[in-house]
Amino acid sequence: MAALHGFFKVILQSQLGFLPLPPDAVQLHFPQLHFPNIPYGHLITLWYSDEKQWQVGFGIRGGLLSFTHGWNDVVEGIPILDHYWVTFTHVSANMYDMIVYSPNGCDIRDIHAAAVGVGQNNADGEAEMEDESDDDVVEVDGWVSGEEDDDVILLDEDEGVHEADVGDVEVLNAHDGVNEDVGLLNDGVEVVNEPDVADVEDPDGGHIGPVEAADVEGVQLPVDVNNQPEYTFDDMIIAREKFRFPPTLATLANLHHEMEVELFYEDGDGQTYKVRQEMNMGKPRFNLSGWKGFVKDKGIHIGQELRLRYDSVQNHVLLSNI
Repeated sequence: MAALHGFFKVILQSQLGFLPLPPDAVQLHFPQLHFPNIPYGHLITLWYSDEKQWQVGFGIRGGLLSFTHGWNDVVEGIPILDHYWVTFTHVSANMYDMIVYSPNGCDIRDIHAAAVGVGQNNADGEAEMEDESDDDVVEVDGWVSGEEDDDVILLDEDEGVHEADVGDVEVLNAHDGVNEDVGLLNDGVEVVNEPDVADVEDPDGGHIGPVEAADVEGVQLPVDVNNQPEYTFDDMIIAREKFRFPPTLATLANLHHEMEVELFYEDGDGQTYKVRQEMNMGKPRFNLSGWKGFVKDKGIHIGQELRLRYDSVQNHVLLSNI
């Protein structure tokens, strides 16, 4: 039996409205589709399950062949979130099988199935739960934890209840000689004091590292997002028509409408721009005003990969070429 061929793609920004395809995959799977000779109306089928299949079209975005028409339906129908990754396997003429994975590598169909099973078990045991004592549960400012369970459950009005691994990401406080506490930000980012800890990955694909670290120990308490520790944030972005802050950075930096941020490119002088807040599917998204002029002045082209580094001490966004 011949081996099935395919490719994969990490979804950096799920709400772009299109999906740029890897150039190697384009050469192998879509050699007939090259700019400017893209046949109008050419479609392929993306198969996710018996109930979920979509036809998507092609276009050029940022100089790259991309899924365009119909891709938003795929994103919303599964749904696909930032930093999920997707495999596309060629199974027949103009049809590709899709598998979507969470950032930790789990097939999200398994996650959804487990969630449904848990919900059914909860419904079946509801009567028993009403009779049991809840003395072994402690709730503090949106935290719920059991005495014999090290997992922490975050209560998020927008996202629902979900479990978070409190060891995923570390941000380090930089207050010399002050005993700080360990806490957890709303998106599952742990704040902990440890000396000389290397940069690590955050849930949105960036990197968060210490400015300084105090050699202290603490206990778990919620963190006030308005009084956050000093940190740096690193990520890779693709230049688009709009400059959109990664969601984790927006939370860490406590971004808000009309907030001013200084933007640098390579070794050039900084320019101050204002943050603009927009609502997307009921959630706030933060863009940067003046981005189009900045791109033009600096010679940045749409589709270019850039390193983004945010310094909370200086309130600087530094962009550099990769």
